[in-house]
Amino acid sequence: MRLYLAGPMTGFPQFNFPAFDQWTERLRAAEYDVLSPHEADPPEVQAIARASATGDPAEIPPSDGPLVTALRNVDGVHSCDGIALMDDWYKSAGVLHEIATAHRFRIPVAPAVMWEALGAPTANGLFGGSQ
Repeated sequence: MRLYLAGPMTGFPQFNFPAFDQWTERLRAAEYDVLSPHEADPPEVQAIARASATGDPAEIPPSDGPLVTALRNVDGVHSCDGIALMDDWYKSAGVLHEIATAHRFRIPVAPAVMWEALGAPTANGLFGGSQ
């Protein structure tokens, strides 16, 4: 079962990459195929983001700015069987957009801790994932 990991980035030090890294590892340990959006960023953008003290989008090159990222993330949501919400997800306009996209296409959305507790085999049985 493939999960899209959704959480806030803007305004968080290092664009919240450390928390994304932790959740990606935890969900993969629970046997999910995880699409963590920060892993899709080009290496040079990842380096800028990890060095950011403020998580200010103005630090990101326009070639990988908010519109490009939003479109890539919508594609990511469409490629997954569920959305795993990190802490503070409600602080992110991007996550709200991802949730709206998921609801539109009847993709289940739940806290990452719930997905972790279920584990991929059980979640796949409940939600009928593609894997």
